[in-house]
Amino acid sequence: MRAQSVREYLEAVNALFVERGFHSPVDFAGEAGPAYTLYEVVKTWEEEPNRRTHLTPEFIEAVRERASHDKSQNGFSNAINDHIILGRCNGHRLSEYGQQTQQKIDYHELPCGTRRIIKAFLRKDFRFLDNQERTIKDPINNLDLIDTIEITWRVQKNRRNGQRISWKRDHARPHLCPVLAAWRIYSRSVRLGQADDQPMGVYFDRKKVRYITGTKIAKYFKSVAAQVFPDITKTELGAYSAHMIRVSACVILQVADKEADFIKMRLRWESDSYRVYLRNTSLLAKRHLEASTETHIYALTERNLNPLPITVTPQVDPDEVGTYEDFI
Repeated sequence: MRAQSVREYLEAVNALFVERGFHSPVDFAGEAGPAYTLYEVVKTWEEEPNRRTHLTPEFIEAVRERASHDKSQNGFSNAINDHIILGRCNGHRLSEYGQQTQQKIDYHELPCGTRRIIKAFLRKDFRFLDNQERTIKDPINNLDLIDTIEITWRVQKNRRNGQRISWKRDHARPHLCPVLAAWRIYSRSVRLGQADDQPMGVYFDRKKVRYITGTKIAKYFKSVAAQVFPDITKTELGAYSAHMIRVSACVILQVADKEADFIKMRLRWESDSYRVYLRNTSLLAKRHLEASTETHIYALTERNLNPLPITVTPQVDPDEVGTYEDFI
């Protein structure tokens, strides 16, 4: 249900109460109460992804080009390039690989208050398999054997905690392979000295190991966008953030004509809320154009606009009709 629909229903409830001599139960003016909170939550949910654009092929290529010129495999440009490549397939959220600050780890606070769980991926969440689906215990030194990455989400918004999803290695396009990107993320965390119980989303800068943050990603994405799209406006730049990675994963499956159940299963949605991530892309515009070309039955072509000639049967005066024998 759209936010505007929720508001209209609540306003109708207010009108009904006032009509019967009661005070309005929903306080829009004071912005208070559970009903108003419901409206605000729906509005926030509806607007948040729509403020974000998706990663175009040109943008992704520019990010990859920057990473290729970075001498250090541990630098930010290489780290974020790997998370884009992996994220465009698994649609991970910022909280699943980044932190709010560069030095502090973010935790899930459980209701009991006595236990905390790290939000971002740990090395144990990445399981590398060979082509016989056997676990590779030393993935760093056995890259040639790796065929599949299986990722575990320990805690999720959809409450499907412990969910596991796998991706296959892309031998045809290694520069876009999610398995190789996951391997590099895993290996980088080892090189930079991250312990098994510390997040893998790290990079090295100014002699320090730092966590990837949303602020850092947004700044970097805006820089790349300004390079790729010289005429981009300030308002359009505001749509660039870390959330673009999850939006892009949804758009990729959309333009590939994947069904709703496939999108929801692979990108971990329980409801139809994924629909607000769909975008009118240039590829869809091309397909729309193809649907109106001359090969389509409803196309506006000379052949379709000029109907076939109609054969008209001459009218015969009933008085002049003779016997059956007159016609043979």
